Amino acid sequence: MGSHINATSLLALPTELREKIYKEVLTTPAGSFDLLLVCREINTQAHKMLYQRSLVFKSQLCLYSWLASTSPEDCCRVNEITVFIQDVDLRPLLKTDQTSNTTVPPSHLLTLELYRIELAKLREAFERLPKVATLTLRVLPTRQTFLYREFLAKVLILLGSAYPTLVELKVEGNMIHQSLDYLTSFNRLRHFTFDGMSASSAASTVETLKRMKHLQSLSMTTHQAASTNLCLPYGTSTSQKTSGYHDFAQTTGPHSLSPSTGEPQDCSLEVTPTAHVLASLRDHETLREMSISCTQEPSPGILAALQQAVGNAGITTLELSWQGMGSKVLKEYALLDHIKSLQIKPCAATDAVDVMIYLWTRKIEGDFTKLRRLILTCTLSDWTIPSERKDSGAGLFADSTNYIITTSGTAPKATNTDMVGNWKKQLETLNVQVLWHTEQC
Repeated sequence: MGSHINATSLLALPTELREKIYKEVLTTPAGSFDLLLVCREINTQAHKMLYQRSLVFKSQLCLYSWLASTSPEDCCRVNEITVFIQDVDLRPLLKTDQTSNTTVPPSHLLTLELYRIELAKLREAFERLPKVATLTLRVLPTRQTFLYREFLAKVLILLGSAYPTLVELKVEGNMIHQSLDYLTSFNRLRHFTFDGMSASSAASTVETLKRMKHLQSLSMTTHQAASTNLCLPYGTSTSQKTSGYHDFAQTTGPHSLSPSTGEPQDCSLEVTPTAHVLASLRDHETLREMSISCTQEPSPGILAALQQAVGNAGITTLELSWQGMGSKVLKEYALLDHIKSLQIKPCAATDAVDVMIYLWTRKIEGDFTKLRRLILTCTLSDWTIPSERKDSGAGLFADSTNYIITTSGTAPKATNTDMVGNWKKQLETLNVQVLWHTEQC
């Protein structure tokens, strides 16, 4: 009976409001499908919202199968997809026609034909999803064959022709053998995510990014184990590495490079492909958001290039995420002078408090005047502090009764009972909003 009353009340709302409710419930990651079970009328009205969720396909075969069972009308409702581009299945080459007397073409020609057919299937699949605005392309992280690399290069070109008005593109996996030239086909791209490595030289990367007139957000996920040290002596024969190194050496600055030789004074300041990309962004006109995610602490070369980018470009939102992220990087590099929103991923509550104390101190001193938001990304399993009380689970985020707003220039000491919750209030007295973004364990 109660369910019927709730359904009646919901159906009495205006259509626009009902659709907003359906979309909020069904498209958010934490949403539930229970709404579809309330009644047939709500199911019919809300069903279309399911296609506005982010759809993930673990292979192109899964994509083909899904399209075969989906109506054209529902395909046109899809606006966000993730596709894992697997290598082409070559098992048909093992099959021979025992009844045919015709001469079998050479195996390498049959192989190329299979790749051509797969590319045509992908083209048809993308054409059936004309409204896609956000696309995540996952590629093989390792062991890419030469044929797969060539196939992937054609897929990237295909994306440009299928979705010239794409708004957001995320590329995950090993793209070191692919140039960034395909980006010029997206004339409205505002958000781009990749691993910071490509086959493009530094000069080519600069030109490509400059041609992206609508780019507002750039996110790079780097795996430094794959980023070999590029501290090359001037004149090293590898053409692209030498070109990229020399371009970066001319723009990094006197504190990190020798002005006479153009070589790093300290080889620990390694020049990685990620550093090349960052260095090229210092004059970008439309870039406003930057995200750097690493498997380990970035090299000094990357951090120096990041300092240049956020210092000269109009970047106002910065996200930093790597193992052991704390206030040390913020103290050693001038990253926050123009930043309005900072998101970091500390390993523990003590690291978060360390960052908050540093920001509070600098704000008290009159620095970081534009900073208005701090977002702490965490997992509760890593941050939970055991409570000494036996009757409750009060821990990290509980307000402390010992909390005192500090107005002097001396930062109060951080204790187990005066931690993140209290420092959140301390920063908010200085007009800095502190938020938590909790990741699943």
